[in-house]
Amino acid sequence: MLEPDTEQLNRRSLAETLRQLRDAAGLSGERLAVRIAMSQLRRSACDR
Repeated sequence: MLEPDTEQLNRRSLAETLRQLRDAAGLSGERLAVRIAMSQLRRSACDR
């Protein structure tokens, strides 16, 4: 099991990577949510 600080860093790193990939694809958060059939609220939680 990961230490809490390590887990938090991993989540931040994943969130940053997801934002970078979304930006590189030229997708807004709303457009991505539509394309992956996920609510905007849930999709934005992935960015945090």
